[in-house]
Amino acid sequence: MSNEKPSDIRPYGRFVGDELILRDELALDRTLMASERTMLSYLRTSLGLLVVGGTVVKLNLMGSPIADTVVGVISFALALFLTYIGITRHLTLLRSMRPLRANSERAKQDA
Repeated sequence: MSNEKPSDIRPYGRFVGDELILRDELALDRTLMASERTMLSYLRTSLGLLVVGGTVVKLNLMGSPIADTVVGVISFALALFLTYIGITRHLTLLRSMRPLRANSERAKQDA
């Protein structure tokens, strides 16, 4: 590979400027929906971790208040981290697809 940084890599950059056919537009829609499903999975998992952390802290499941607090804090931190990762990945994909979506909308207006 060349000296590209990971932030410079645009997976959909080679399609910008080309006219998209129906198959390409449908592929974009599938990719967008898959990204939304993945983000919702991250959010669902983080919500589960929040519930587990709260339950451990509230019900004293570990037997020791210190252990309960540590497990609860770790669970909360993991939930926040997963939420951040899920939203960041989804927004990154949206940004990389923006030029293609704009190109597709322009082509529809010209027709």
